[in-house]
Amino acid sequence: MSRFINKLRNPLLALAVLLILGTTATESLEAQAHGRLALTVVDDQGNALEGASIVVTCDELKNFREEQTTSKKGKATIGFKDATKFYNLKVSISGYSTLEAGIKPEVRTTTKRTVTLVKRGAPQAAGPNVDAAARSFSPTERAFNQGVEALRVGDSAGAKEGFLVALEKNPDFVEAHAALSGLYLDEGDFAAALAAADRVVELRPEDPRGYFASYDAHKALGNADEAAAALEALKRLDTGEGTAAMIYNEGVGALKRGNDAGAAELFREALEMNPDLVPAMSALGGIYMNEGKFAEALSLADRIEAVEPDNPMASRLHFDAYSALGEKEKAQEAFERLADLDPVTVGKRFYDMGLALFKKGDMAQAIEAFERALGADESLIRAHYHLGLCYVNRGNNAKALANLQAFLAKAPENDPERSSAAEMLQFLGG
Repeated sequence: MSRFINKLRNPLLALAVLLILGTTATESLEAQAHGRLALTVVDDQGNALEGASIVVTCDELKNFREEQTTSKKGKATIGFKDATKFYNLKVSISGYSTLEAGIKPEVRTTTKRTVTLVKRGAPQAAGPNVDAAARSFSPTERAFNQGVEALRVGDSAGAKEGFLVALEKNPDFVEAHAALSGLYLDEGDFAAALAAADRVVELRPEDPRGYFASYDAHKALGNADEAAAALEALKRLDTGEGTAAMIYNEGVGALKRGNDAGAAELFREALEMNPDLVPAMSALGGIYMNEGKFAEALSLADRIEAVEPDNPMASRLHFDAYSALGEKEKAQEAFERLADLDPVTVGKRFYDMGLALFKKGDMAQAIEAFERALGADESLIRAHYHLGLCYVNRGNNAKALANLQAFLAKAPENDPERSSAAEMLQFLGG
């Protein structure tokens, strides 16, 4: 999986929560090479033209067609997944001559252009910032584009060669340094990735890509202080999903070290940047349950369900919190939903709970746990065996017989508990 530095991270989820979606190499590439065009359309007196039609196409990308209409201020913004290409721009509005020109957006930058339209019958001239001759690329750009194309087809070696050639022609070409940092991270060459990231930071200190790669490289190299410094820079420069995911990862690390309070603070910080970050909500909800903050846990469960209606973690938090609050009906509803969404996990959880309660001698609670386990996952046939033992202990021979018979009917011949179940069944008269 490609880990281009400006794309959302794929966190190492140590908790049993949903994964943040990763990205394919092609998707990462498109994020790496994206750009935007901020267009202003005016008349020959400099007045903004509202309602002008903007159509952008690309000869190399046959399926690409973007259409916009200018606002009251004559503005429109076009997004490009691949700003290494040349695009065709067409601007028109009733009563004015149509302008058609070429445009080459800048990678990872918002390209600002002004287009002047004149009344019909007057000579049409492009605005001073629209270059119809923009088809030509510099040697550095051509080498970089070759690297991008190589990466698009999965040729990492060819991509690296293209980016290195671009740097031979222009050692200060930030895009090539940024791209190489991602490639080196993928290869596990963290020292080289760090060197490339440092060049991005040196050449463009406000570009978050350098700090993303620096963070990843320092973490891999075990440089905790330097990684923390990179993350602090990202908090200042980039409050988007990528930084939120990295803060979440720091929270997971704190949780693994037993620092629940520190983890909770990091999860809350991540959620301030990305309120829909489900793994952070799930982890924080678990902390709240441990702290007895059941109302806060319920609130997070509601938020998770609003983002991902079929996320089992929402139902799990609902069940745990409602159970803790003694709201049995709501807890039962949450359990039934959870059993539908994740029967295997739920069944195993209650089975393990039943074993623990059985060993403690709490037969009433153990029976409830084993019954819930079977209600979620009928394949947990050992639950029938333990239910038989529980009911024998409580003197309910009828239910003990029924469960032992169910166990023997379904258990494999080599199950070590078959013989004891058969002996007990015979003793009970079954």
